[in-house]
Amino acid sequence: LKSNGQLMPAMVAPSKSKQGHYTLIDGHYRKRALALNGERDMLCKVVEGLDAVDFYKLARLLNTEREQETVLDTAFGYKQLIDQGIVRTEEELVPIVGESKPKINKLLAITELPQSVLDVILQTPEPFGYNIGYELTLYMKVAGESKTVALAERVAQERLTFSKVEAIRKAAQGEKGRTRNTSRQYKIKRAGVVVGVIKDWDNGRVTLDMTFSDAEKRASYVATLKQQLELDDHTSELTASDTQQDNVA
Repeated sequence: LKSNGQLMPAMVAPSKSKQGHYTLIDGHYRKRALALNGERDMLCKVVEGLDAVDFYKLARLLNTEREQETVLDTAFGYKQLIDQGIVRTEEELVPIVGESKPKINKLLAITELPQSVLDVILQTPEPFGYNIGYELTLYMKVAGESKTVALAERVAQERLTFSKVEAIRKAAQGEKGRTRNTSRQYKIKRAGVVVGVIKDWDNGRVTLDMTFSDAEKRASYVATLKQQLELDDHTSELTASDTQQDNVA
């Protein structure tokens, strides 16, 4: 700029809050360089008629064309739209930024990371996509700040993949090696109508749920079950009494 002068104009829009002032959309580096060179004037192109959303879209487009946008650029850009009241919810962000609501939610969650973690991402932004950033937010909840900083540093230094970071987070949550507890369901029918169900769970649990319209049949069935389970009347009375107290409570 000092040798050749300003070849490209900066882009500005009339300020909404200060009459006669302009808001810089694109050209922050040129403005800083001109000031360092002692220049007081800057060549600008004025863009009229921009609302807040149009201003954001244009600024983001120009920034993305000039340099690669980081996950923090995107995340805090979305947060700023909400903080400034331009949009109120994630749903209103969807048509503006052109992303899905789940992705927007993950990006906004990243902005809640402690500054110590954000500093690691700022120093080496390339390995951090929004999925890895979101995994750090989940890891933070179970491992704390210092361990999350350490994991972020590993991502930066070792270029850990998303699947590796996810595995570390799951291990911290105690999900590693966990088996799924499934059940088998058997419907009980009478005259073609379902009157109950038996569920047999992998962990050994068995549940029975039945409805009787005939009180005598219900009493007979309960008596048969008690006999098969070797329950005496005293045990059943205590159980019924406890259940009654629970219902009252």
